[in-house]
Order: sequence, then structure tokens, then C-alpha cells
Amino acid sequence: DDCDISSGTSQDCNSNGVPDECDISSGTSQDCNSNGIPDECELDCNSNGVPDDCDIASGTSDDCNGNGIPDECDIAAGTSLDLDGNGTPDECQGVWTDLGNGLAGTTGVPVLSGDGTLLGGDPTTLTLSNALPGVPATFVFGFSAIFAPLKGGILVPAPDLLISGIPVNGLGQIVLAATWPTGVPAGVVTYYQYWLPDASAPVGFAASNGLSATTP
Repeated sequence: DDCDISSGTSQDCNSNGVPDECDISSGTSQDCNSNGIPDECELDCNSNGVPDDCDIASGTSDDCNGNGIPDECDIAAGTSLDLDGNGTPDECQGVWTDLGNGLAGTTGVPVLSGDGTLLGGDPTTLTLSNALPGVPATFVFGFSAIFAPLKGGILVPAPDLLISGIPVNGLGQIVLAATWPTGVPAGVVTYYQYWLPDASAPVGFAASNGLSATTP
């Protein structure tokens, strides 16, 4: 065995003085993917003692983006975002992601939702519902999320653009419709939220959930 290892005929990845194939055949080492390499010598980003590809194949870990890396490792490394904290990379959840952090008022928590493919030239709609009718709302748009404390709630987008005085209709809604611009690269994330004066809210303002949109 020593000669096999020193000559390079056999590998000894775990440096125990025993050729890898002997470790595997004796059961000293496992080889879950049958590639001739002991499991302890393979990539194991989540440190659970199982090679990453076996975690994925067995369903122990998800790999929603198909990059061969367990989702939890993509998130931990910052390769993928998980702004809503549900353990699934944001790029696997479709173009619109509810980021929560709404602040209830008279009618409960106002709800912000998005609709559209975010492909250039396609229609896109942002709809606020369950808001207090008749009040002037402020629309907040940002190119990043800051999750900053504000008026007893959480400001989700960076306030890169503010549009004030948008009236909530009698149904408690605001509907903004537009055509998504062409030329926006894939993977661009934008963030949205509404804030509204509401005497029933903790500090006089209610807020919708934050919403992100990721271009496909």
C-alpha cells in the first residue's frame, strides 16, 4: 500500500496511509456517489458529513438554481440572496418576492403585489390593496433594500425615488400600470413599498409589505 501511494498508483486523500480504494472496499470510508473518492475528501459545504452532490441527489439539500451547490450554501456564501429568509434563493422564486414588514393601520396591513414578466416591452402592474381609502400615499422605490426602522415599522427599499400624494381610491387600492423598459439586464433587483397616513397605526403611518422584482 505504501508503495502504491508513494508511486501515485493509489491515492490517499485522507492521509491515513491506506489507499482510497481500500478504505472504500473495507467500509472505513463511504463513497456515496461511487466515484472512487472517499466522502470525507469531497466538497461538503454544509459540514454534514455528506458530499454536496449526494445531499442534492438524496433530497437532503435543494439546488433550485442547478449550480451543483446546496441552496443553503449559496445563501450563506452570499452567492444567492434570500431576502425573505425562507431558505430558498430569491432567483428561484419568480420575479416578484414579498419581503413582508408591513405595518397595520385601520384596515389591517396594506398589501402590495406585482404582476408581469419583467421582460422588456411587457406590461407591468403594481397594485396596492387593503389600504385606507382616500388618503394620500407615498410610493417608495429603491435599487437596494435597507430594512430601516421608520415610524414604528420598517422601511424596506432605499428611498432612491419618492412619489408623494398618490390617492388611494374608494376600494382601498392604487394601481400603477406601465411597460417594463427594454435593455434591463437579467438579475437586476428593484424594491417597492407604500407608506400612508393612518391615525390607527402605531405612529400615525401604515405601510405595505416590501416587494422586490428580479429581472429574468
